[in-house]
Formats: sequence, structure tokens, C-alpha cells
Amino acid sequence: MILASLRRMIAKLRSLSHNPAEEELAREISSHLVLLEDDFRMQGMTPEEARRRARQAIGGVEQTKQLHREERSILWLEQTRQDLRHAFRTLARNPGFTFTAVVTLALGIGVNTTLFTAYDAVALRPLPVANPGGVVRLERWFESGFAGDTQYAFSWPEYVYCRDHEDSFADLVATSWPVHVLIANSTGGEEARTQWKNLQGQMVSGNYFNAFGIGTALGRTFGPEEDRAPGANPVIVLSHASWQRDFQGDPQVIGKPVKINGTDYTIIGVAPGAFTGTSLLPQVPDFWAPASMQGQLASGQDWLRQPTDFEFQVLGRLKPGVALKQAEAETNALIHQFSNTYIAHDRTLKVTLQHTAFFGNTNDIRFKAGVAALMLIVAMVLFVACANVANMLLARGATRQREISVRLALGASRARVIRQLITESVLLSLAGGTVGLALSVLAARLIRTAVTQMLTAQLGGDFAFSLNLNPDARVLAYALILSVIAGIVFGLSPALQFTKPELATSLKDETTSFGRRVARSRFRSLLVIGQVAVSVLLLACWAF
Repeated sequence: MILASLRRMIAKLRSLSHNPAEEELAREISSHLVLLEDDFRMQGMTPEEARRRARQAIGGVEQTKQLHREERSILWLEQTRQDLRHAFRTLARNPGFTFTAVVTLALGIGVNTTLFTAYDAVALRPLPVANPGGVVRLERWFESGFAGDTQYAFSWPEYVYCRDHEDSFADLVATSWPVHVLIANSTGGEEARTQWKNLQGQMVSGNYFNAFGIGTALGRTFGPEEDRAPGANPVIVLSHASWQRDFQGDPQVIGKPVKINGTDYTIIGVAPGAFTGTSLLPQVPDFWAPASMQGQLASGQDWLRQPTDFEFQVLGRLKPGVALKQAEAETNALIHQFSNTYIAHDRTLKVTLQHTAFFGNTNDIRFKAGVAALMLIVAMVLFVACANVANMLLARGATRQREISVRLALGASRARVIRQLITESVLLSLAGGTVGLALSVLAARLIRTAVTQMLTAQLGGDFAFSLNLNPDARVLAYALILSVIAGIVFGLSPALQFTKPELATSLKDETTSFGRRVARSRFRSLLVIGQVAVSVLLLACWAF
């Protein structure tokens, strides 16, 4: 039975593209009609009467054909194909209307997609590490209520205490804030003194790369000996961007010595291009060094021994099967235990675990409220676009009065005609969404360039921007869903109104009742009022 159903389904799908049975069906019905006519003539009827009775008996030739077609095909899919074909032809016959509507929708959908792309890059995309779903970032909450990047800052002794006593994490990782250093590509002579550059590096725990499943494009990463022996073996791992920019992508860079803040370091590896780091800032570090080199990279300070020097971010990878709340409770208890060993300037009330993103505090209610407000504002732009297109459809609908009336008079159901009109509006909206997505990609590139220039002016020097504003699956899905919803929203009301004309009057004269009803449409008045209100509100927001 399953095989039979499968064969029947395959046959139905095949009939969508190739239907050789249509001619055979016509021959069979024709033969059946001839036999019925012969039977009625044998009963004494005239040829005309026999032909009429035969057609009555069969129930209508076209209706019978349609019943057979429905049996051997997937009805809704066949009707969708017909609707799309008709929609393409209708829109192609009106290039001016189609172009204006597509451009109008593209602007509205493009603005919304651009904002969602930025939100996706900031708050939804995980860090570029292996299995990012299990990686969390520690966040502390101060007694003073202070909020900001400092909430993600912990001291090295705090990290070590949690690392040595934690049972909920497979790995616990520490990484410092970016540190400015001077680096030279040569180790001696006049040449070295002319090649100093101001770069930024991060000090990390020895398990940094292994815990995140990050390999190397060249060389190797840190080992335990480089992390635990303070200053014994000065080594660094270059970021891929710095390797390309500062070392011209030299494949022989492994083992090469460089001087950083006057100390000789050895390059032992180059990170892969896809790894942009785990910093809260949208900046790829130029290199990573073991935390044991803190004394040389940040001279005059002793971060590794001072419990009040909050200079490190702490991230962890949860063990399989460990719930977030369980790990959070254990971490909170450990931080409170350690806080009893020193006097804090601002007491830590609690520690929470936050799923990683490129920026912190994306789960904060204030951040979400701000994003919601921005999304509402740009949604108003899309509303204005949809209202414009709906008005255009209403005006254009008056010219299609006779077409719609004829279809209804010939027996097409109202639902079928509405579905056809909605298909046209959704197709129009999808075209606008495609153009809008292209505009969004261009806008995202311009935003990225502007932000990079702004950060370069503030931070100085060249650096790689880690915020990826290219559209991903979420952005594409958002643009698609937004386009479909917009198409239904601006197309539904005109479709409902178009399918309620007085058929007799409409068939006599296109300029009568239906046209007058469109002109007097309350819906059109509401659309105009809504457009004016939203436009004034947007102008007020812009002025504010």
C-alpha cells in the first residue's frame, strides 16, 4: 500500500511538468459522448436532443476533465503553478506599475533587513569557535549597580580559583582586554628601530585555543608550559589578519623572532582566518600571548597576583548534560567564597552566565527595549510602503473590474480569485524583498566601512574588524518572511474588495458601481490617514 501511494504521488508530480494523458482523456470523453448519443438516438430522440442529453448525462465536458485532472495531480500545487504563471503575465503587462511597486517595497524591506542584519551580527551570531552553543561568558553584578564592560572583568586569581574548583565546565578560559604594544619585525640594528609598529595583543590562558577547538593556519598554539612558567618562554600566536598585513603572509614566519616592548618573542603559530577572537570589542587582536607574559606586555603591574585587578574576561565550555543554572549556581558560590579573601571596592552581588555574542549585555532588558523601539520605527517605514502599494492596487483594481467580474460570473469561487490576487501581491513583494536584500547588503557594507573608520580614528592604527555584517540564514529567512507578510498585508484588503462587485452592473460598464465604490473606499481613506500619521511621527523622531 505504501509503494502504491508512493507511485501515485510520483505520477502526480510528473504530471505537473509533462501531461501526455490530456489528449487520451479528451479522446475517452469524446468516445463516451458518442456512445451516449447513439443510445439516446436509439430511444427515438433527434440528433440534437440526443447530443444535449448526452452532455447533461456526463455532467459537462470541461467539468469532467477537471475532475479527472484533480484525481491524477496535486490540486493545490497545480493551482499555485497556474496562479504564478498568471501573476507573471499580469505584472509583465504593467512594467511601470510593477517597477514602482517593487522599488517602494524594496526601500521598506531593505531598511528593516539592514537593522535586523546589525542586530543579528551583534546579538545572535555565536562566537567563531567549535560548538559555540556550549560556551558561556561570566558576568558579574556590582552592589553599586554599575553596568558596562566592567561586568565582564575578573581578576586572574579569581579565574584560577574557579578553574581549580569548578566541576560544571569542561574548560575555563581567561583572556585579557587588548593591550597596546610596540612590535618590530627585526631583532637588531638600524633596520629594527625603523620598523616599530603600535599593535594590540591579548594575554590568554594556555588552554585558550584548545578549549575553543581552534587550530592554526601555520605552526602550533600554546602548551601548558608556556602558561604556567612566568616569562620563561616568550611566544605569540599571530592573528591571520596581522600575518597578512604586518608580515605579508610570509609562510616562513614560524620561528621568526620579533621584539615586543623590548623583549624578544618567537612566533609559533598563525590563527585561521575564520577565527576573529572572543573579545567584546569588534576588533581582531593582532596576536595572542600567554598570560604568563603579563609582566613584559603590561610592565609595572602585577595582574597575576592582585585579586582586585579586574583585567580578564572569563569564558567556559559547559560539560555535556550540565544545565546553565547548575553551572551558574556553582560559579556564583565560588566567586563569593573567593571574595572573602580580599577587600573589594565594589562588592559583587552575583555572577551569571551569558551565552556568548560579539557584544555583551545583549540580554539586558534595556538593550532589547532599544532594539524593539528601533524595529518599530523602521516597521513604520515598511507600513508606509505597504500603504502606498495597497493604494496603487486599489486604483489599478478599477481597471481590472471586468476581468474579475467575468471570472466570478463564469463560476470561479471568490476564494479562488482572492488566492490569485494574493499570489500577485506576494510575488510583487518577493521581488521587492529581493531588491531590498541587495540594498541591505550594500548598506551593511557602508555601515561597516563607516564604523571601521570611526574606530580607527579613536583607537589609532590599522586593525581587522571582527563584526561580520554579511547576511546569514537568519537574515535571509527574515527578509523572506517579511516579504511574504508584507505581500499578504497590502494585497488582502484590495483582493477582498475586488471580489465583491455587482456582477451584472460591472459587466455592463467598468465605470459604474464598482469604480464608484473604489473611489469612496473607506479603506483608501484610512490608508492615506495612516500614511500621513506615520510620516509625521517619523519626522518627529528624526527631529528629536
